[in-house]
Amino acid sequence: DLVIVDATADLFEGKSWEASDMRSFLKEFSIIAQRFQCAVILTSHIKKSAYGAAPDQENVSGSAALVQKVRCVLELRATDNGNRLLIPLKVNHLTTAEKETAILLR
Repeated sequence: DLVIVDATADLFEGKSWEASDMRSFLKEFSIIAQRFQCAVILTSHIKKSAYGAAPDQENVSGSAALVQKVRCVLELRATDNGNRLLIPLKVNHLTTAEKETAILLR
């Protein structure tokens, strides 16, 4: 089973820059995942200042606690020719080589 929250900011009522607020928010999804034995996907945006910048965990909007707490952070980015790249920014259970490989989506 899978729960998708699109977008995280629509449900988050705390201060996005406060680590303690973000960790409390994320804890609720951890409880859901464990209780129902399901995966949880949270969507977010990158900072406006990061448009055009190289993919990086620090580009995720809000508190760094979001990136620190989750197991996987992927960035979906458009290419010049209209395709999309799925870029691993943080993935706990991949090899270094796999983490450095973007996936081309057509």
